[in-house]
Amino acid sequence: AATGLAVAIALYPVALSVGPRCSAVALGAALLGVTLAAVLTVTVLTPHFLVVAPDPEIFSTDLLSSLGFSWFTIGSSWILGRSFRARHEYAGQLAEHREQKAVSRLGRTRVRIMGCS
Repeated sequence: AATGLAVAIALYPVALSVGPRCSAVALGAALLGVTLAAVLTVTVLTPHFLVVAPDPEIFSTDLLSSLGFSWFTIGSSWILGRSFRARHEYAGQLAEHREQKAVSRLGRTRVRIMGCS
């Protein structure tokens, strides 16, 4: 779970700063990496290499719930990064449109003033 959270935190600025294709590749690589790490940990490492809590019943989690939480966390951070990037781009386009509109309005006012004098 901690690994998935760390990957999610690292993926957020990637989704925020690069284009959609590159960020989708980064998302796929992150999900694949976390999945491989979890599967290899469960299948390859023997129990005496793993950290075991004093009462294993309290901390018992299965592979699917752990992966589900990691996938959800990583996907959520990617979606947040992409949506904030889209909002930032839209705000930039809106500001540019308003600036063009103001310049156009200023030009019409100048023409009207020059035409009247």
